[in-house]
Amino acid sequence: ALLLSERREGYVQGSLRTMVRGIDVAEIAKLFGGGGQSQAAGFRLPNANLGEVEREVIDRLKTYQEKQRTGGAGPTPATEPAAVPPAALHP
Repeated sequence: ALLLSERREGYVQGSLRTMVRGIDVAEIAKLFGGGGQSQAAGFRLPNANLGEVEREVIDRLKTYQEKQRTGGAGPTPATEPAAVPPAALHP
């Protein structure tokens, strides 16, 4: 599960949870400069609003899922450039 929330402090918070073995949400959170544990992780996108990042986050997750299904290594910030401003992806 993914929950994105826009915070008054000027950032977007992403929370990731899973109960499925084999899905490591900490790995996914790293795509956005975050981290955590295999079943619960999160990230912050500073100087961003939900309207700016929602579509980009979803698109990057879809790309990650597809690469996982086909045996790819999954995207990384270095190999999959984001439309989200770089400052928003790296706290």
